[in-house]
Amino acid sequence: MAPSDSTITSCLASCEFIFGNFDRAITLGKAAVELDPLNPTACRELGRIFGCAGRHSEARETLLRALELSPDMTALHLALGYSALVEGKFEEACKLVEKETAGFRYCGLAMVAFALGRQEESDLHLACLRMKAKSGPSRLSCPCAYRDEVDKAFEWLERAYDIRDSGIPLTKTQPFLKSLHSDPRWPVFLKKIGMDD
Repeated sequence: MAPSDSTITSCLASCEFIFGNFDRAITLGKAAVELDPLNPTACRELGRIFGCAGRHSEARETLLRALELSPDMTALHLALGYSALVEGKFEEACKLVEKETAGFRYCGLAMVAFALGRQEESDLHLACLRMKAKSGPSRLSCPCAYRDEVDKAFEWLERAYDIRDSGIPLTKTQPFLKSLHSDPRWPVFLKKIGMDD
């Protein structure tokens, strides 16, 4: 009904991404940006998809474009920081995540501090995130998995499932949960949330 709507096309890209269909998600994400190059949300979503697909240079380029279009948009600095973290650029990741204004910045800070060998600082950021966990316990699963605290990560995923946390659909494609993939609980949890295809 609205094939030339950038926002709708970007939403469809996000849906494909959630189910792990990265090629289709990237194709749709690129189409959304082409339809409206000034749509910062479409740029941000495409950047996040690139990042989760492991295409970090494209993620960075696209996220920086979104930042140029909308400097105050939430989750942009966090997404840029995540890309740097995955690439092993820990100091850069720290600087980027520190610029994030939204509460879930603590998720990124906990992982970055851990990567830099600052365990106590990582614990402190996790504690701050825990205080906000009532509204989104799925956010705690990533730093726990990143810190190789597998049991805790599954604990938070189960809590997130119980309250129908909006972060649950991103479980399958979340790169920071990769340490859970070899655990026998992983396929069971994916089946539970309807993403076991």
